[in-house]
Amino acid sequence: MQWYRLYGMSMRPVPESWEAFLGYWDHMCRNVLEDNKATRDVLDLSHLDRPPFLQWFPAPVWRAVRPVITRGFLWLTVGLYDQPVRDLLGLSWSRLEQRLHRLIGRAIGLGTRLVPWRYRYHPRARAGWDRTSGRIRTDAAIVHTPARNLPPLDRRDSPRPLQPGGGCTRKPVTAGKHADPAAACHSVSMKVDAHAMLHGPLFSRSLPLDRSNAASRISAYIYGNILVLAALVPVPAEEKHVGIAIVLGTTLSTFVAHIFAEAVGHSVRQGAQLTAADRWREVRNSVPILSSAVMPCVILMVGWMGWLEPRTAQLLAEVAVLVRIGGIVFVIGRLNRKRPSKGWLMSAAAITLVAVTVVLTKVLLTH
Repeated sequence: MQWYRLYGMSMRPVPESWEAFLGYWDHMCRNVLEDNKATRDVLDLSHLDRPPFLQWFPAPVWRAVRPVITRGFLWLTVGLYDQPVRDLLGLSWSRLEQRLHRLIGRAIGLGTRLVPWRYRYHPRARAGWDRTSGRIRTDAAIVHTPARNLPPLDRRDSPRPLQPGGGCTRKPVTAGKHADPAAACHSVSMKVDAHAMLHGPLFSRSLPLDRSNAASRISAYIYGNILVLAALVPVPAEEKHVGIAIVLGTTLSTFVAHIFAEAVGHSVRQGAQLTAADRWREVRNSVPILSSAVMPCVILMVGWMGWLEPRTAQLLAEVAVLVRIGGIVFVIGRLNRKRPSKGWLMSAAAITLVAVTVVLTKVLLTH
């Protein structure tokens, strides 16, 4: 309430206490909020463009990995909703997801502590603190938002919110004589796409995968993780940069080789040349190979920067791959739309045990 007073606004609508605010909040979530076009727009990340610092990233590869990234963003967003809001939108949320969401939040909080205090703020807010503390002159030029946050020059005077790549590709759905086809199309398509991205099979945006595509993605997942682990095991821990280079080289070469092999196999099975859609499908089906290198490279990079001992960083990277290898059975079940069972846990433990044996042998022989 103290901060609210600073804005010079009326205090009449402000709840008198924290308990009163909680009652107001619950009432808004249960009885006032609506599932409408604006709500679905928040969940529509289907046209998410590359962030400014990734403009160098190849656009075709970005489009291939975008469903995985947007699904993660949506999951984080839905985790912040109150349960009545999730019920209103028809979004499921389990206790396991809640625990994982809190764990990620704590990890982000711990990571934020490593960021210098000044750089936790927007540049303009940081400049305000600097003027107040005497770090810069009080009459210094006002800092504006970074150029990376600004819309294109031809859209800066538009009152409409920026929606890159907008447009409706589905057939308009009309509800009456005076219905707005564009709005109806946008509302329906957003509802279907957002729900499918949140609850559909792994990497599927709207429809379940057929067995052929599911098998291709499973093989890509297995290839990527096993080859990354095999690449990590013989790398000397003292060579900090070598591990990253080897993991990236192994992953990229496997990614390209898998696309080529799957494309040739598909062409032979079909007895005809692949269409552009077929080639694009093979690229998307090979994305799990790229994902296998993300966490190991991040951990190795942390070791390279001196925040972890090189040997510790390499062991953590190997453990991360082991977890993914053990999760192969869950990936297979998810792609086949089956519920987890005790048998899955036994299979995951057996697979992980084999991989752990490899890593332990390496540790014992190189200690």
